[in-house]
Amino acid sequence: MLETLDIKTCDVCGEMDGHVDKVKDMEAGVNAPPFHPNCRGTTIAHFDDENDIDETRIARDEYGNPIHVDGDTTWEE
Repeated sequence: MLETLDIKTCDVCGEMDGHVDKVKDMEAGVNAPPFHPNCRGTTIAHFDDENDIDETRIARDEYGNPIHVDGDTTWEE
C-alpha cells in the first residue's frame, strides 16, 4: 500500500503504508484501500528487485510544504 505522508493520514491508513499483499489476497477495507470514506491510500506494484531502483517519495512537512524523502520511508517514520 502507498499512503500519503502527511499529518492528515489517519493511524489506520498510516500503519498500512508499505504493507505488501498478493492481489488474490486483497480485500477492500481489510487489507486494501479504501479503508474509510475519503481514504487517500492506494495500491502500487511491488517488485522483489526494487532495491535496484533509486527512488524518493514526496511527503509534507508540519506546515504542508512538499519535501522529498527516501523511497523506503514509511508513514510511521
